[in-house]
Amino acid sequence: MYWASHRQPFPVKIATLVQLCGSEMTTKHFKVELKKALDLLSKIGFLETWEFKEDLVAVKRRY
Repeated sequence: MYWASHRQPFPVKIATLVQLCGSEMTTKHFKVELKKALDLLSKIGFLETWEFKEDLVAVKRRY
């Protein structure tokens, strides 16, 4: 998991995450699936917050 290796993650472009995952989804579809995954990570307590800022995704981990 990308964010598990970063204590204080910095915002990352969604296109970068698409590339890192090797996904062939469109950016629009990837963003929909990414939102679901981020919601789940929040629900289980890994993330404190997350948000999309234009073409970036910013997360705050729980410690």
